[in-house]
Amino acid sequence: RARVVAPAAVLVLLVTTGLVTMDLPAPTSLQQAAAATPTTAPPRPLTVTVIGDQFAASLDGHLAVGGRSPMDGTVVANAECGLAVGGWVRRADGAVERDVDRCAAARQGWIDQVAATRPDVVVVMAGTRDLADRRLSPTTPWAAPGSPEIDDFLRADVADLLGDLAATGTQVVVLSTPPVRSTAPDPAPVPTTLPADPTQAAMLVAEGQEAAAGVPAAGHAENDDARRAAWNSVLRSAASSAGVTFLDADAEMATWPGGALDPRWRADGIGLSPEGAMRLSRWIAPRIRDLQTGVAAPAPLSALSTAGELPPAPPPTPRRTVPAGRAVDTLVVGDSVAHGIGYGLERWSKGRSDLEVLNGARLGCPIARGGSFRFRRDIAAFAADCDWATVFPGLLQGQRPDVIVLATGIWEVVDRRFPGDDRWRHIGQPEVDAYILKELVSAIDVLGASGAKVVLLTYPHFQAGLDQGFTNLPESDPARVDRLNELLRQAAAARPGVATVVDLQGWYAQQPPDQDRVRRPDGLHFTDEFAPTIGGWLGPQLVALGRTPI
Repeated sequence: RARVVAPAAVLVLLVTTGLVTMDLPAPTSLQQAAAATPTTAPPRPLTVTVIGDQFAASLDGHLAVGGRSPMDGTVVANAECGLAVGGWVRRADGAVERDVDRCAAARQGWIDQVAATRPDVVVVMAGTRDLADRRLSPTTPWAAPGSPEIDDFLRADVADLLGDLAATGTQVVVLSTPPVRSTAPDPAPVPTTLPADPTQAAMLVAEGQEAAAGVPAAGHAENDDARRAAWNSVLRSAASSAGVTFLDADAEMATWPGGALDPRWRADGIGLSPEGAMRLSRWIAPRIRDLQTGVAAPAPLSALSTAGELPPAPPPTPRRTVPAGRAVDTLVVGDSVAHGIGYGLERWSKGRSDLEVLNGARLGCPIARGGSFRFRRDIAAFAADCDWATVFPGLLQGQRPDVIVLATGIWEVVDRRFPGDDRWRHIGQPEVDAYILKELVSAIDVLGASGAKVVLLTYPHFQAGLDQGFTNLPESDPARVDRLNELLRQAAAARPGVATVVDLQGWYAQQPPDQDRVRRPDGLHFTDEFAPTIGGWLGPQLVALGRTPI
């Protein structure tokens, strides 16, 4: 039933309430002010790290923004470097500079800084060097942003940088590049650090001379608005590919009074004036307050999409057994480290009657074929004649080796872009592992087709570019080499009775570590003096394998 309150009760309640109210003291002015002040705390300032070139550097000291979207932060800039690194660039004075000579450490420095400080947001802004004429290799022409080959390179390399930054757990924002009108001279060129090995040094010098041929005329490429438009399109696409935020600072600055190049905002035509820096910071702050994590765009179909099940094993073929009194004919294939091992076997077997060696290794060629790679922070493409599906049958034509030694490693563990792919990948990622394993097994099938026993050598840990000052390169990660050695064992297990693993990595790890720099001055290749020691360890095992029935 509904309850009814008697009128007398209502009267008592009202009177009592009035009495209590009248007994309260009048609030002080301080209490009134406190009551009028919201109890919600103001938002915490976002911590921001800005990375990039001289445009980013001009924000230094001007990131503190108050109000409803407060932020503060730091700038980590490499004034003369771009977001992408690779090949040779034409400087404004017409000179040619190898990109990694100046900028090899910039990219990793940015990533390390963000990983160490963990800001809320990292803002990426650069473009001056990225607009330069560029030659990706001595065999490719000079080209500029707006050309398919350069745009493809820039897009993949920038997306890779953005992905690495996002992997730290920090929100990433990319700003488009406003117009530039530079007249500033370039700094002095950075010379190439040559390898200790005279042959490798001579090859690098010749490569640089070849790259400098046909260089475009001098001039400030960054002042070209058509190139900048192409570059901003690349930035937008790379941000989408990496699943990060793109902010069109170029369009925003075009609306400023007098335009983006007004001397109030851009005193030197390159960086921002203090007034311009504060204006841009106030524009950025509210737009990065509530960022949502993006989703990386799906990768297009590529060579990796076919890396499914392993190929079926060929029909069984008897393995040759070498009788006593005849030398075990041995073929060595693989990369430049394999070439050194082959040389060591040749030296060890010289004057012996139990082993004959043919060195068929090819410098700069992988087993997992195709695409381009990043080595010592520079990029290049594998040569067309690296395809072992053509090379191996040519080596075997007219030859009937009893044992074939396959040593491959460096080109399997570098960062790779496979044909048809739009991003950089590496061993340890499932799709890459599947592709490498399939290629290894397919190579075993070709090499063993005529009855040879195939030996897979595990790969020793290395430090690439040690004689040129490189340390801790991605390709030198021991975990990548360990994963490759696991795949080598899986490949051999997939072809029992044909392939055998010999543990070069395990043997080399037992050698005195203090002599590694003597045995491998560049951190990767064995010297001619040490190679026969490897031959003396490996040679007897090959002889025994050749004479053992399987």
